[in-house]
Order: sequence, then C-alpha cells, then structure tokens
Amino acid sequence: MQGGGARDFLFSVVTAAYNCEPWLDTCIASLASQSLGFEEHIQLVLVDDGSQDGTAAVAGRWAARYPDNILVLRTENGGVAAPCAGPVGDFYRRRRLRERKLFRRRAGSAEKQ
Repeated sequence: MQGGGARDFLFSVVTAAYNCEPWLDTCIASLASQSLGFEEHIQLVLVDDGSQDGTAAVAGRWAARYPDNILVLRTENGGVAAPCAGPVGDFYRRRRLRERKLFRRRAGSAEKQ
C-alpha cells in the first residue's frame, strides 16, 4: 500500500489498473487537472490488479507526487470491480475523464439534491 492519507474528499475514484502502463499517465493526469481542484477535492484509489508491466512504477510515481490524494494497492488479478467493497457508483471511461469539468458538474448536481 502506498500513499493516500486520511482526509475528507468530495470524490473518491476507485479504479483497477491491469497492464495499463501506456495509458495510466494520461488517466491520472486527467484527474489531476480537473477544474474542481484535484488536491483539495479528489482522491484516487488505484488498485494494481496484478499487472505484469510497468503499471506499478507509474502509479508509484504519481502517489509520490500526490501522497495525500493517491492510494495505490496491489492485488491478485480479480477484474475491474474487484476493488469495490460495496455497490459500484459509476464507471468512468478514459474519454469521460478527459473532460476537465466532469467532477465540478457532478459536485454541482450533488449540491442540488
């Protein structure tokens, strides 16, 4: 386990990462550049799902850069929903994460409820 200090965040994003070294930088950079403010409002729990490539190294670099926001766990390969203890709230595809205002919009709709 690496990183991810205990704080209150508006969003916790849980993602399984399996052999995704070529795409992981883009995915995490997209979260870190969200207009809502990554360091203040977003936590990433990244579960390295038994990767055989450099996924763990990429995840570790990001966790070192944002130790309060990024928690990296390593598990045996178990599938995309394996890290979820409860019901899955939403899955975000890479295309959606490129939207810089994704979490700002989600936060706005939550405040209206």
